Amino acid sequence: MAREGPGAGDRVHSDVVDRWFRALDQRRVRIGLHEWLLQVTGIYEDHDDVWIQIADGCSGGGSVVLRVSSGTSVDHALQALAQRQLIVPAHPDIITATATSARRHDSHTEVAALH
Repeated sequence: MAREGPGAGDRVHSDVVDRWFRALDQRRVRIGLHEWLLQVTGIYEDHDDVWIQIADGCSGGGSVVLRVSSGTSVDHALQALAQRQLIVPAHPDIITATATSARRHDSHTEVAALH
């Protein structure tokens, strides 16, 4: 059995962060009633979950935290963002778009979202 060399875990982490950053940053998407220019302000990976802090670069007031898993497609994450009706609260909404919520969405047309 081959062992990963030093830094292999960092490389995998970096690939995940880079993939989500490239997929979301500076992308225009409609979230609820507003068009956002997504600005990724932070990404944190915790085992299978990736937490992505996103700010609205257009109006400067909105912020969300998007939680995805390793099996989440970019399209599913964007769909979860688009389906969310956001009110700009004192703290950002947390939107969950994991592989588990994608399976639920496919069968029940729902996307999990937490406040």
